[in-house]
Amino acid sequence: MVWQRGGGLTARAQAPAALAGPAAIQCRPSAATTGNLLSNSNFESLLNCTVVQPRNMANSSTSKLCFWWDQNNTASDPFNACATGNAQPDTARYGVPDNLYGSQAARSGNGYVGFRAYARYGNNGSPVVEHRSYAGTPITTPLAAGRLYYAEYWVSLADASASRVSSLGMALSRQYPAQTTDGLLTQVDQVVNDNAAVLDDRAGWQRVRGLFAAAGGEQYFTIGYFEPAAFITFVPGATTNPQAPAVRPDVQYYADDALLVQVPQAGPDFVTDCGKSVTLPVDGLALPAGVGATYRWTSSTDPTFSSATLQTTVPVLPATLPTVYTLTVTLPGQGTTQSQVTMNVRCCITPGTGFAMTVLDQGNYTAQDLQLQPNTNYYVPLNLRLTQGVFTLPESSTLYLGQDVSVFVDDQATLELAGGHLTAACSHMWDGVYVRAGGNLLSHPGPGGGRPGIAHSLQGVVFLEAQPTPLQLADTDFLFNYQSITFQDLQQGDRQGRVTGCTFDSAPLGMLPPYQYQSATDFSYSLRHVAVLDARLWDNIAFDGNQLKRGMFGVFAAGASVLSPLTNNRFENNYVAGVCTDGASVVMFPLTGNTFQLPTAAVHDANPPQLAAAYAQAPSSSPEETYGVLANGQIATAQGNQFSGPAVLRLNDFPVHYRQVGISATAFPNTNSLPRNNYFTNLYEGLRLQLKVDGSITENQFEGCVYGIHLVGPGAPGYGPNYRVQLQCNTFVWPAASRFGSASYPRGIFIDANYQVTLTGAVPNATPPSLAATLLKNYFVNYNTPYITDVWNDPSNAPFAYDTFFDVANGNQFGMAPLTTVNVIVSSQGNIPITSSNDCANDGYPNAGIQARTTPNPPKGKPVTIPTASNTLESLAPNPASDRIVLRYHLTLTDADQPAAIVVRSLLNGAVVQELPLSAAGTEATLPTQALPNGVYAVSLLVNGRTVATRRLLVNH
Repeated sequence: MVWQRGGGLTARAQAPAALAGPAAIQCRPSAATTGNLLSNSNFESLLNCTVVQPRNMANSSTSKLCFWWDQNNTASDPFNACATGNAQPDTARYGVPDNLYGSQAARSGNGYVGFRAYARYGNNGSPVVEHRSYAGTPITTPLAAGRLYYAEYWVSLADASASRVSSLGMALSRQYPAQTTDGLLTQVDQVVNDNAAVLDDRAGWQRVRGLFAAAGGEQYFTIGYFEPAAFITFVPGATTNPQAPAVRPDVQYYADDALLVQVPQAGPDFVTDCGKSVTLPVDGLALPAGVGATYRWTSSTDPTFSSATLQTTVPVLPATLPTVYTLTVTLPGQGTTQSQVTMNVRCCITPGTGFAMTVLDQGNYTAQDLQLQPNTNYYVPLNLRLTQGVFTLPESSTLYLGQDVSVFVDDQATLELAGGHLTAACSHMWDGVYVRAGGNLLSHPGPGGGRPGIAHSLQGVVFLEAQPTPLQLADTDFLFNYQSITFQDLQQGDRQGRVTGCTFDSAPLGMLPPYQYQSATDFSYSLRHVAVLDARLWDNIAFDGNQLKRGMFGVFAAGASVLSPLTNNRFENNYVAGVCTDGASVVMFPLTGNTFQLPTAAVHDANPPQLAAAYAQAPSSSPEETYGVLANGQIATAQGNQFSGPAVLRLNDFPVHYRQVGISATAFPNTNSLPRNNYFTNLYEGLRLQLKVDGSITENQFEGCVYGIHLVGPGAPGYGPNYRVQLQCNTFVWPAASRFGSASYPRGIFIDANYQVTLTGAVPNATPPSLAATLLKNYFVNYNTPYITDVWNDPSNAPFAYDTFFDVANGNQFGMAPLTTVNVIVSSQGNIPITSSNDCANDGYPNAGIQARTTPNPPKGKPVTIPTASNTLESLAPNPASDRIVLRYHLTLTDADQPAAIVVRSLLNGAVVQELPLSAAGTEATLPTQALPNGVYAVSLLVNGRTVATRRLLVNH
């Protein structure tokens, strides 16, 4: 098995001399007919073959291997049959098969390269030092960010080597790797063979291979041994050779047939007409046959469809919903990778177009008149009114509705989608389903598991004033609707029920007129997936476990509305806001356990007119920003939610034209409703609050945010001029991966001008009561990110005392820099160190603060010596992973003071993204990965806070 290593070789060095001058002019790049991005990949093109020593690749005046060089200027050498039998002994020592280090035929052609993986020795009495050499080459085309690549080369252990190393690897970098006199290069490799592999074959060739996801812009490829400390194993059987007088003390390998190729993936989404066949788009070439890759296409609408051909042609049939084709690429020893393409079908399904269907043109129906049958297509050219009884649409049947057609579900009628679908009959949206007083709509999977769907409509489903009939919308797909669900003019008790497990999604290519795709700067998404307009839902309708993706708004509430609790939903790439309440009278009940993935600036940069119209729906919004939650109204509480920006922030200039904001809110109703236990990462602002109440903001973590907590003034009329706010047990972390320029002014706690806020003193009626204490316990962790101000009180305000830990202000016990402030009087309350009795856990928040959220150093506790060899992370599979991995481990723990856990960190920014406690008696654990973004992660086994084993994991959904 192979695994990845994060990072690239980023240190800048001069371009090797071997790439300049006559040698580079004579060398010609090889044609990349198989997609190989490396020139002279089989090490055949050689200049000055018969020249005498020195023959080092880095010396262009001697024998030169085209397009390759040795970064360390030491002992990587070209070997070729052209030097065999030469009259000059020094030249003959670099022949093929017989040479300086033994005898080995080339794997292909007549040549290969030799490199010193590892050696330790001194010269003429000098101290013993480490020696290594590498072989590197430019990549013919810079690598594309986020794309998967496969790399390999073949090695043979030289006869003269008495030892082997545990692993060999490959490194990809944007710039020339740092050149040193000798020894280890300054960064790590992205691809390495499994360190359990035995690279000791002297007679044949062994493959070093792996997958990796490119950061983007990598231009140089390097092979060699990159481990920071050598793991050398004695290998018996080393022999001398007539070309070499003695067995070499170092570890020498030959390398041949290097390969770097982009892994093919499904191409872009597309629109096609029905009644023909299309070849599914593929981005990239088939991998060379020797890699052993296999391909498999599957379909979201036809479970029997399967094709093992990369270039696959499929028929285009009338589609109720868009068809998602998944391409699975399997590489031996690497697991599988998957990518998807969506085929949107546009065709008119009406009588006379060749499709069997039943026409519903009577207008009004009772259940006695209309029994919807399985395996039947229904065409609805006129408005359809259902008046009495239950109308059940089976999962194998579809209602195709004409342009602007409406469906009315009247009193004593229920429309039940038992896996059935409602969609447009032609290339134009239909209107929607209107559920009136006494009517109802139920939607759930059919007996065969088929999900119901409502697609390509203007209004989706509109629930109007009603009796308390229970609705159920479960596991339903709402796709490409301008609006999907609207609750309108409902009073408390008018509707009860649940919306759960539903998917709300749209994309420009799937939208039909009048909101169809026009151009790259004129296109639509869904405006509002869920709209609550003058509806008082309270807690009668549960809204949980749904996915709301690629809309202008996920959930939108206006008027005199009261939102139900929103629990465990995923809001992804909603371009204005995931949740928006517009109006001071709107009340949002608890927002708990939701995930908000904020979008990039892609839609904003295109600036379609529809985006401006969406921002106009929420006057409190800024067209330069996107929000997880935008609340111009009251939030009962926001607890246990996660807000993530699209990538690690690297800001050097202002203004930032598209800012991601976690929560922007103007009011919370009482002392105990302020945000608690939320996680904000890679955002321009985490919390932006205009406070109108005293309260406590506790146990939130802000990682890689420009502003953590931004208190915005002035307070609204009618509220006191000075608010008592306790910010306690929050953690502010600026990882080393963040790059904020001097104009960015990152701040942990940021208080606006002319806004007097007191951050000390007891808070009345605090829960738990210990929060009424005056000591503020916030943690500020800065991993070498410049220009940070931990607490900023605008100079227009009067300064205030900030009572905090002595150690946090002045010490580095937990990796924290001395507290930095502006217009704040820092008071240590005396010399109060952080102890187990006064940290955040003692305030009733066991997961609060730096100890659980970030662990740059081992936690407090008595020192314990752990025998690392007895605690091992034996394997994790599959790798790459999609939904979950299974970890196998071995622990020899007998002391309760030795807790063990699996910690998963992002190699992009070092952030801890998952933790899993382990049982000393166990040997296997399952770790879910479906919520992790695609990327590279470090999976570490920690015992008593100490890392004893680490493996790399690639997540690719």
